[in-house]
Amino acid sequence: MCWSSAAGRTEIVETRAVLVATPAYVSAELVADLDATAATALKTIAYAPVAVANLAYNRAQVAHPLEGFGVLAPSQAQRNFLGILWASSLFPSAAPKGKVLTITLMGGALRPELALRDEQAIIASAIADHEALLGARGTPELAHATRWERAIPQYTFDHEQRIAAVEKLERSHPGLYLLGSYRGGVGVPKCWLNAVATAESAASYLGQTQVRSEPVL
Repeated sequence: MCWSSAAGRTEIVETRAVLVATPAYVSAELVADLDATAATALKTIAYAPVAVANLAYNRAQVAHPLEGFGVLAPSQAQRNFLGILWASSLFPSAAPKGKVLTITLMGGALRPELALRDEQAIIASAIADHEALLGARGTPELAHATRWERAIPQYTFDHEQRIAAVEKLERSHPGLYLLGSYRGGVGVPKCWLNAVATAESAASYLGQTQVRSEPVL
């Protein structure tokens, strides 16, 4: 049984299984009435902020060939970004012919202040890094920044104990499943595999058939 709110109305929906795929701090509020210990464990999972800057240039403005995935900055390099992804190289449809699109990630656990700057400061920082590392020249045709104050869950000390509390909650409430990047890995491949595994567990619990383990492209 779970609560559902739609069109200003709140109603009770009866289900045999519930999958809670929300950030840890949201999940904490949802399960607080079921298990205070698990709710506290979820609430204490810290998240690091990340800012994302999208820049688009004419291809002739960027000297770098942009062949491959992108560039990552090790912490010892003291760069102002975590990584620059060459979006239009990875996904050619992301930019028109003769244009390039990049995605710059900033902040993280070690330098969170870089993600909390205003939009213009984030964009200016990304442009400066493009000029220094990719040979970009001139003003980008498009520049947009987004800040995520709670982006990356941190697997800090005692994280295993926090997840153990979540597992205990699930065992005591068959049919309840909690998943998210705070559990089992933060990368897309890990999140994908964990989501498939959770869906298969729910399907098995409901007596249904196996869930596809590969994405349909």
